[in-house]
Amino acid sequence: MKKNRNIPFGYTMQKGEIIAEPTESQAVKDIFKLYLDGNSMSEIARQMSINQISYNGITFDWNKNMVKRILENEKYLGKDGYPVLIDSETYYHANARKKSKATSVNEISEELKIIRSLTYCKECGHKFSRIGGNT
Repeated sequence: MKKNRNIPFGYTMQKGEIIAEPTESQAVKDIFKLYLDGNSMSEIARQMSINQISYNGITFDWNKNMVKRILENEKYLGKDGYPVLIDSETYYHANARKKSKATSVNEISEELKIIRSLTYCKECGHKFSRIGGNT
């Protein structure tokens, strides 16, 4: 049965009350533990698929974005009337790890900015620029 994902993964509505859904709430705890143990979001998604944990009630296919949404969701801390699934120390350590792994944007050096401002195509007169990728 398709799940209403207005309620975050790990919870269900029962008699008008939001409660922890046993299988999903255990999966949330496992996701945080696996991430803190050094697994990537893609590896965790693969593990959830292998374990036949359904994210949406339709399929067992997971991706790293689903895992990322779970790692970033503060409702697992007991916010907005949701039951606590993750303690704050675990939540903040996982998100600190995620932040430290995020790729940073490299600033363009002043020398490269000068070169770019002076470099033009001899045929068409347009400035040279990289169109995509690292080429």
